[in-house]
Amino acid sequence: MHTVASPNVAPKNIAARDPVRSHPRLALALGCALVCVSLAVRPADADDRVYPVQGSLVSGDIQKITPAQVTIAVRNEPKNYQLSDVRKITFDDEPKELDRAREQVLLGQFDQALDEVNKIDLSSIQNPLIRQDIEFYRAYCEGKLGLAGAGDKKKAYDGLMALVRANSQTHHFYPICEMLGELAAAAGQNAKPFYEKLLEAPSPETIAMGVYRLGEVELAAGNT
Repeated sequence: MHTVASPNVAPKNIAARDPVRSHPRLALALGCALVCVSLAVRPADADDRVYPVQGSLVSGDIQKITPAQVTIAVRNEPKNYQLSDVRKITFDDEPKELDRAREQVLLGQFDQALDEVNKIDLSSIQNPLIRQDIEFYRAYCEGKLGLAGAGDKKKAYDGLMALVRANSQTHHFYPICEMLGELAAAAGQNAKPFYEKLLEAPSPETIAMGVYRLGEVELAAGNT
């Protein structure tokens, strides 16, 4: 610890009493360490992120995203993940309410998720992928609540149709198709075209869901 010098007494040999200043190599090492820490922390806070169902999250820059797959560059090396193996995707500089909404959707808390999404000012969002996510979760939650008798099914249907028409390669394509099928069936309309899209997915789980949903349509029509 440094002693406080008397106003009338000049401190002697400060460098000798300061372990950092008295050891230039130590000072350089500490300086480099601080720079490395700052460089290590900053990208983790700023990057896009992919959260696999199994394994650790991956941070980097999303290069491509399709209904089936996301490609993220990690230190300039592209890595591909099937969306069926991904729990969620987050984007650099997205509103904190958006990720809270994602988590609540995963927990089935659609009313709370919709509240979070409705807090976001869409006009302030420039990233098209973030805008897609906001529009998707707003319409998707509205649809889930509508099917439970607490939301606006038509508003959800129109919102999802507008989203998929404007973004045919959205990574939410298959969940949108399934929800549109459910909303169409609830309105007494033909749900089969939406469910048949699920059969085109590369994921066996999505294909199985398509078969199941088409079976529901046939049962509802009495075609046992």
